[in-house]
Formats: sequence, structure tokens, C-alpha cells
Amino acid sequence: AGWYAALAACGRARVLLDLGDLAAAGSSIAQGIARAPAVAEQEDGLGRTPLFTLKQILARCRADDRADVRDAIERDLAAAAPDVWARATQ
Repeated sequence: AGWYAALAACGRARVLLDLGDLAAAGSSIAQGIARAPAVAEQEDGLGRTPLFTLKQILARCRADDRADVRDAIERDLAAAAPDVWARATQ
């Protein structure tokens, strides 16, 4: 059940990003990946992965000058999923 909860949080992050709620998207993607780091490479029905969404959130953080959101994601993922964090910031 934890796997599906993690995927759901990552899917919610995608929707929140599309709606423009960057802070909530960042929180949701960090929650999902921290819960089960292996979901980062799981494709959805459109071929997108949580890692792809995470990279888009980070790009939006740079574009919108939202270091606060990026820092919160880093705080949550650097310890819980360091491999995913490293791939997201390459």
C-alpha cells in the first residue's frame, strides 16, 4: 500500500504543478519520493516519472525565484532519497 500512496502523492504533485501551486507540488513530490524512493522511475500512463516531475518543479523554482520551495524539497529528499536527489540536480 505504501508504494501506491507514494505514487498517488507524486501524481498529486504533477496536478498541483499544472495548476501553478509550486509550494504544494514540491511538498507532495518530496513526500511521495521520500516514502518510496523507487517510485521515482515509475512511468505513469503518459510515460512521465516522478523524477521528471521533480525536475520540472525544480526548474520552475529557478524560473520563479522560489528558493524556499527548492530548499524544502532538498531538506526532505537529500536525507530520505539521496540518489534521487542527486539525479534530479544533475
